[in-house]
Formats: sequence, C-alpha cells, structure tokens
Amino acid sequence: MKVALVSPWGSARCGIRSYTRFLAEELSKHVELWVVPHYRYAPPDRGYARWLARRALSLEPDIIHVQHEYGIWNPLDPGVFLELLRELGRGRARVVVTMHSTGFPAEAGIAGLADAIIVHNRCMLSAFRGSRDKVLIIPHGCRLIDIPRGAARRRLGIDPGRYVVGVFGFVDWRKGHDIALEVFAGLRRRVDAEMVFVGGWHTDSGNPYMQQVLARARELGVRVTGYVDDAAFETWLAAVDVVLHPARAVSESGVVCAALGAGKPVVATDHPAFEDKPVLRCRTVEEMVEALQSLADPGQRDEWGRRARRYAEQNSWAKIAEKHAELYRKLLTR
Repeated sequence: MKVALVSPWGSARCGIRSYTRFLAEELSKHVELWVVPHYRYAPPDRGYARWLARRALSLEPDIIHVQHEYGIWNPLDPGVFLELLRELGRGRARVVVTMHSTGFPAEAGIAGLADAIIVHNRCMLSAFRGSRDKVLIIPHGCRLIDIPRGAARRRLGIDPGRYVVGVFGFVDWRKGHDIALEVFAGLRRRVDAEMVFVGGWHTDSGNPYMQQVLARARELGVRVTGYVDDAAFETWLAAVDVVLHPARAVSESGVVCAALGAGKPVVATDHPAFEDKPVLRCRTVEEMVEALQSLADPGQRDEWGRRARRYAEQNSWAKIAEKHAELYRKLLTR
C-alpha cells in the first residue's frame, strides 16, 4: 500500500510538521510512505492547490492523506483547500483529511470531497460542521519521552532543586501566554517557583501581543527561549516539573500530548477538548494558581505524572499509526 502524506515538512516551524514527523516515523513501518511538503508560509491560492495536488497524484498512491489546520491554509479563502480536494478527487487514490481544528462552515464541503475525515476527540467531532458519516476519532499521538529530569537540567543549567513551571508553544493569544504570566504573578507570592516559556513566534517581527507578553515576562523574570527544535523541546519538557497550558481556544493540543508523553502533570483550561485526558482543568486564574501550588508537592507531581504516562502509553505514536493503517485498509476494501 502506497500512502502520500501532504503536510508541512522539513524546516517548517509548525506543530503540524512535528505531528506528521512523529506519525510518519511509525506509519512507515506499515505502508510505503511518501511525504509531499506543503509550504505553509507561502499563502496558498487555487493555482498552488492544483499544483500541490498534481505533485501528490504523480506518485500514484493508493491513499492521499492531507493534514489540515485553518492557519496553514488560506484562512481568508476556504475554497483554496476545497480546490485541492477537488483536484485530488480526479485520481484513483482514496483521500483522507485530518482536521486539526473544527467548527467552521468549510467543513461541509470538506466532508463532501474526502473519503474519510479524522478528528482527535469528541469535542472536535461535536463541533464538526459537516456530515459526520465519514468522520472518525483517532486520538493525537503521544511521543514517549524518557530523558531523565536530572540530565535535562544539567544540560540546560537549571538548579535541580527548583520548582519549574513550563509554558510550551508559539507565543499566541489563543494559547494564553498573558494568562500564564498572571498565574505566575500569583504563584510566586505563595511558592518559590520559576517559569519558562519554551517557544517562539510565527513571524520574525512579532506583533503587539507578543511584544506585550515579552515585556511583562521580563518584569516577572520569566525566561523565554525563543523557537527551539524538536530535540531541545523534549529536553525542556523533561526538565520542567509541571506544564501550564491556559489556552483560550483549542481543538486539540500537541503540547499537552507531548507533556503527557514526558510524564508531566498538566494544568490546563477547563475546556471540553481535555475531558478525556488526565489534566487538572481550571476555570480561573486562581484555580490555576492553586493547582500549581498543590503540585509543588513532589508526591502530588508523581501521582499526576503516573496518570500522564499511562495515558501516553495507551496513545503512543506506534498505536496511533496502527489505527491509521487500519483505516487505510478499510478504505481500500470498500
């Protein structure tokens, strides 16, 4: 079985690129796998969509699997992605789309053009604005990270005795970095703690929100790493004690899944996207402060860390890749 994955790839600074990389590493054990890179930083138009479709079709695959998130396509013209699917439909391959966010009108058209659609959780399924006949849930995979905390801290120069809270991902209003700073301001009045932002920003020049966040981070003594590669990202995950993810808008979170794979307790927004995950869900800044204060206790961290690791092992990339291969086989026998 030959499968072509269409996704950001290579040097793209993008969570979808990381997702595809980890999926591809395991999926290649089950199928003949090719990747067709989608150049996310060139705002695509319909001509680009047709060109990309022709590249995928030229491989003559059995399955073409496209990774979709509104931010990596043209958010001002959903018809660009529909044009890609229409062009792919001219070939003999079955077309699968993974939706990394849902809740938009274009999904009715996507459902009509794809052979199967993958979402990551029940919240995404309930928000999907198209026919659900072709939609199934395959959870976001978790990479099992086994770097010892002590070794990671030595590599990064972090005091082994410090309580460190990590906030991971691109600095973005939707991810709530300003909320994280408000939480930290309250936490440090109660606990001797440090906070680190691990991640950069989507544009070289930044934006007003980013500048405000960075200025406030400096005032509070929060370390900001800027963009780091996958290996450094995992080292930071191993080094911190707790991950804080106060997202305002979320369909699924690769950051949360990565934290669970590292066996880290996660304090997150009380959002339905997290209802099936072992995270401490909080409604307010005060609840987040209290949750982080409780996790200053190593016993509490160990308990939540065990729950995190259990979930990650049940949803490892190896198991998620098997679910993908099973879907492909079913599509080809219809």
